[in-house]
Amino acid sequence: MVTALFPRDPELPTASEPLTDQPSLAHGDTLASLLIDGTDLAGLKARGISILESVLRTVDFSGSRLEQLSMSDVELTGCNLSNVVAQRARLYRARVRNCRITGLLVSDAVLQDVTFTGCRIDLASFGASRLERVSFDDCRLQQTDFMQSRMQDVRFEDCDLTAAD
Repeated sequence: MVTALFPRDPELPTASEPLTDQPSLAHGDTLASLLIDGTDLAGLKARGISILESVLRTVDFSGSRLEQLSMSDVELTGCNLSNVVAQRARLYRARVRNCRITGLLVSDAVLQDVTFTGCRIDLASFGASRLERVSFDDCRLQQTDFMQSRMQDVRFEDCDLTAAD
């Protein structure tokens, strides 16, 4: 069996339903096939949220605690994920572009088929996580922790890995 060396693209819906109201997310909620643009979700505290087949633009999740967050077939552009704690998160088939991800904590997480492009991911921790077919392109990964992570087909291209573990 041949394993793909590069992340697979997310399977995004051809038309996403725009989210017109501020979402009120609680434990175990699922958002699917949405376009979420310019939404402030800073400081959100919820467990087991799922976001499926959706596009997120300039969404602010900063300081949120999202244990067991699950995202599949998503695209995030210009989002703020700084200081998010998402232990045991699952991220499948995702494109993450030009996002601020400083101080992210995703220990014991699974990332499969994910591409990070032009992101600031410094002071983050992927400790004890599994990364498969993940690409970091033109990202700042200064002082980022990958200790005890299991990596397969992970690529770092034009990244700043100063003092990363």
